[in-house]
Amino acid sequence: MAELRQLHDLLAEGEAALVSLASRSPLAHWLPLSVDQEDGDYHTYIGTALYEQHWRRASRWRTETESRDAVIVALAADLLANEAHALTHTASRDQYARTRAAFQLLKQSATLAPTMPPFVADAVSGAPTVADGGDGMALATISMNLAEDVLAWTSDAPRQLVDITMLPVTQLHDEQMFIRCIQIFEGLYVQVARSLECAIAALEEDDAGEAEAVLRDAAARVEAMPILFRVLTTMPRDAFAVIRDNTHGRSAIQSRSYRQVELLSAPREAGFDPQQAAQRDVADPTLQEVYLKRVERRMTAAQADGLAKVMRRLDLAWRMSKRTHWGVTLKVIGSVPGTGGTSGADYLKHSASISLFPALEADTAMGAASQ
Repeated sequence: MAELRQLHDLLAEGEAALVSLASRSPLAHWLPLSVDQEDGDYHTYIGTALYEQHWRRASRWRTETESRDAVIVALAADLLANEAHALTHTASRDQYARTRAAFQLLKQSATLAPTMPPFVADAVSGAPTVADGGDGMALATISMNLAEDVLAWTSDAPRQLVDITMLPVTQLHDEQMFIRCIQIFEGLYVQVARSLECAIAALEEDDAGEAEAVLRDAAARVEAMPILFRVLTTMPRDAFAVIRDNTHGRSAIQSRSYRQVELLSAPREAGFDPQQAAQRDVADPTLQEVYLKRVERRMTAAQADGLAKVMRRLDLAWRMSKRTHWGVTLKVIGSVPGTGGTSGADYLKHSASISLFPALEADTAMGAASQ
């Protein structure tokens, strides 16, 4: 560990030979994960830089989307393999429930990662349905077979990425599940933020159809997030307390992509969120601003209505996801202060009431009042 720390420090100081090496390998982005127990953050905890490096290799939007989806599916398959393996050794009701939740996550992963290769989608959709009969060995066998099939058909790069980004800071099995879940969440947040960027660009080119299509994709992904939350709800409160104590306040609230979703959606008042980690040029137009300008000038009524409908759908799904997060937080940590410097469940409850597109919400309220 001392040698890894030294190598990390040399690289951070700009050692020429190491910088050259880092440009050709994931080493520079992996080292912070290995030495961050005392001074890391959310992004070093889950390996965000490694995932971003992998995704940047894709040069087109479609390829980027497929690359991220492949990683999401690989993460879900690895999660299931790990939980099924644990079930063969710990045939408890709690482990059965978690494995079943992880199985359903992978079984329905096409909703989270719709661009997965057809042969992987066929394997996932064709997996046997698990009856809730409590047969742990049967569930473990079906789950391991499905996970192994998916991982075997996944390309080398996503599998290797998944392998090297599991560096828990405790010896708890629960933390391995926790890391995989938040890595999947991060991939989804990136997808949604990218969809918003593409929708803004499409509207600036007067392509309302493309904007509506990418926003529909984003809404569908967010609507599928409850599948992932079901896995997280299997976390025992005492186990999460240990994880919190050893991760020093790291939280998905600190995710840059999570914040980008809100900052790209509509203008926010200065200091609207004390946990705001994302940064973007305030001169850049948000989706709401571009939409309102196009409504005034070039967009047909049908185009405006179609876009408004899908934007409201995304807003509803996003806020529902945050309310679900609030519910999970109440179950797992109760009303104690939250991670990342937040007020815990109260913070999440308030956050869930904030609209992505306040102007559309105001239009809806005005329309209802006029009726």
